[in-house]
Amino acid sequence: MKLAKFLAGLTFIAVSASSQATLVNGGFESGLSGWTTSGLTCSGVGGSFSTATGGCFGMDSDPGAHSGSNALYLGTAAGGGIVSQSVATNSGATYHITLWLANGAYNGTPTPNSLVITFDGASLLSLSNAPAQAYTFYEFDVVASGSSAALVMTNKQTPSFWVLDDITITEVPEPSTLALSALAVLGLAGAARRKTA
Repeated sequence: MKLAKFLAGLTFIAVSASSQATLVNGGFESGLSGWTTSGLTCSGVGGSFSTATGGCFGMDSDPGAHSGSNALYLGTAAGGGIVSQSVATNSGATYHITLWLANGAYNGTPTPNSLVITFDGASLLSLSNAPAQAYTFYEFDVVASGSSAALVMTNKQTPSFWVLDDITITEVPEPSTLALSALAVLGLAGAARRKTA
């Protein structure tokens, strides 16, 4: 029983250390706190495009926030608007990035537009003249090359807005951590079986 408790404790420590989310304010509930911006126009954080951007342009069907109260609205008409955040990483570790993305139209027109998202220099998503879309879930895995990595989103949306929400970055546990977890579970099951026998 002591061995099972010890293994369970080791597993908890290992999984907790390796699976912590590293991104700050990925749901934009604190505005742009934690994020760096440059070249943005008609962009901001809010529950609707009008509150986020002061009424720039328009949106035929505003999705609002995917969860919570706020989302990030990107409507840089000329292009080159950037929102980014650097996070601490472990070199060689795999990071799982998830996000929800919608693309708006105004008077039925969603183009011209472009959106490029990178992490640690690796391209995650590159859209150009994309059609309007409701919130869509995207996920990616990237191996970090150093002790920090930047998530960079570069946008152009001339008639309307890109809308992003619920961005997460989580380190994927190594196979050895998963094996340790399995060993702990087996140990606990064995200990429980002996106790009931």
